[in-house]
Amino acid sequence: MKTPRRGRSARLRAPAAVVSCDGGDAAEALALAQAAQPTGVLHAAGVLADRLVQRLEAGAVAASFAPKASGASLVHAATAQVAIQALVLYSSVASALGNVGQGNYAAANACLDSLARWRGGSGLAACSVQLPMVGGAGMGQATMDTLAAGGGWSLGLEEYAACLGGVLTQCGVALAPLPLSLHRLGFGAPSR
Repeated sequence: MKTPRRGRSARLRAPAAVVSCDGGDAAEALALAQAAQPTGVLHAAGVLADRLVQRLEAGAVAASFAPKASGASLVHAATAQVAIQALVLYSSVASALGNVGQGNYAAANACLDSLARWRGGSGLAACSVQLPMVGGAGMGQATMDTLAAGGGWSLGLEEYAACLGGVLTQCGVALAPLPLSLHRLGFGAPSR
């Protein structure tokens, strides 16, 4: 477990502490939930183990599922006795649209989407945000320039912040904040 730090939330006058723990460790997640008594949790975890389906082995599936699906399940269990007002699960647009070589990653993110829907149906706070890559941050940043040049979807940091602010009011849903542009998708202006 890492020490809490305060940053941008202080400038926004939002009381927050950023505390990280191994969400895949049930005891650590439960200890954090009991000690911190959080009012909200952002579950942002992921491992890319990209493979084409015909080359996908159990180890690559486990690598993607452990932090995403298993971690979210443990966070859900750890916060079951704590009245949290928000559980934001960082999913991926790959869950909704798929992506070449990311069948395991897409499936792990679909588990987050399903957990958010289940929690919402049970009256518990949760929202799964199917994010594209976020420019300037995140695990996909290394390939950001390549994909953006090819018309790939991405969010800037300001768009991301606005998106996050909007989802905190949602419950039991999976949202995909995509900056869609017909031009970027290869469609020209409509003819008259």
